[in-house]
Amino acid sequence: MLLRTWFGLVNSIILIALFLVLFNFEIKNVLNWVSLIALVLALALSMIIYIEKPHAKETIKLKKDYADFLKRKDKIIDEMRQKNDLIFNTAKKRSEADIELAELKKKWEEKTKE
Repeated sequence: MLLRTWFGLVNSIILIALFLVLFNFEIKNVLNWVSLIALVLALALSMIIYIEKPHAKETIKLKKDYADFLKRKDKIIDEMRQKNDLIFNTAKKRSEADIELAELKKKWEEKTKE
């Protein structure tokens, strides 16, 4: 609210000065032209700042949200890698056990044939 009040005050002062310059405007006077251009630029810049100020807060919030997302993403990726490694190791142990079982079956069949 204070920001809006401050911008309102600054814009009011600029507008009053602009109206005073326009009221006493002389085409031949260079100082009038310079003050007119300066006041119009000041008014335009203050309006641009007023319009862009809320977006700065949103940008900061978006950056924070993105940083949180990256942290969560890294954590999820680590968890997925751990699960993948666990599944791979389990499957490897099962396949080794299956191979060993097949070898034992062969030996058993050979012994029973004899």
